[in-house]
Amino acid sequence: MPRIPLIEDLTREPVPSGSNILVEFDPASQWLNASLTIAAGWVKGGGSVSYIANSQSPDDIRSQLRRLGLAVEELERTDRLWITDLYSASIGQKSKERFTVESLKVADLSIFIAREAMDDLP
Repeated sequence: MPRIPLIEDLTREPVPSGSNILVEFDPASQWLNASLTIAAGWVKGGGSVSYIANSQSPDDIRSQLRRLGLAVEELERTDRLWITDLYSASIGQKSKERFTVESLKVADLSIFIAREAMDDLP
């Protein structure tokens, strides 16, 4: 099991497999860069990442992950990296992404999340 860079430096034990990590941050902070570093490190260690793009476009996220040494297109093609686009809806544009939400209304998001959870059931 790969180590989670930066996060497991702050925990007493390894983060259990299947855990979700939510990091909220001020857009002016360095947490966006930190989250990308964490995601890249996890993938390099053999893990898979679902990344929610909400403060930058998915293409900007891909570009930054490439700079961190990831073969983004290959990872997306093999389902080791999923980038979900919330950014386009936040600026009123239609997304071209495979994973996206059409609306940021709470009711619409709850339906999206419920469908995603159902897809993860055995």
